[in-house]
Amino acid sequence: MGADLIVHICKGPLKIPKWRLRQATTHAKRVVKQAKKVVEAYDRIEAGSAALLDKELLESASKHRLLKDFFDEENFDSIDDAYDSLVTIANTGVEQFLSDFADWWNSGSARDTAWRLDPDDRKRKILVCGDTSHGDSPDGEGYNFMRSAYWYGIPQRVGIR
Repeated sequence: MGADLIVHICKGPLKIPKWRLRQATTHAKRVVKQAKKVVEAYDRIEAGSAALLDKELLESASKHRLLKDFFDEENFDSIDDAYDSLVTIANTGVEQFLSDFADWWNSGSARDTAWRLDPDDRKRKILVCGDTSHGDSPDGEGYNFMRSAYWYGIPQRVGIR
């Protein structure tokens, strides 16, 4: 069996403005807070001390507007499938991630990343990041930055489509 090419193709600003980064940070912190609530509720359910509220929280988690981007990006069928990734989100240092993300986007420098000026708008760029895959998720730096950024709903808040 052959490999598939898995990529993110994005269009966005040449450099992410600091004011947009601040907006994205505020939003990402809310996502982390909601992910922590879901993880805590899940842990209580697994420990057998769940309250009705915990079960309701888990049932509505995939529909919650703050976690919608995460569930849409990953196509998880249940909280059970999403648990490890939710723990990752809940334990992320948002400011550091966004700083690293902005540095990567602004420079476009990663082994799996290439970009060109948008021919229709010279103030924007088209960026492609990804790698070949044999059924697993690509492990390149650029691909992982975009994948994680979508979990937090960051691209739309910094002008990336």
